[in-house]
Amino acid sequence: MLDLGSDVNIFPNKSWEALGSPKFLYSPIQLRMANQYYIFPIGRL
Repeated sequence: MLDLGSDVNIFPNKSWEALGSPKFLYSPIQLRMANQYYIFPIGRL
């Protein structure tokens, strides 16, 4: 999962590789799902 700034998007690994595997920036965002589970994005493009 990635934080792209204005919204959160799930970005498949193959799509990331097709873009040339760009480096991720740090993302301070923590997401809390409906079941109260926290998700931490791997980075921001």
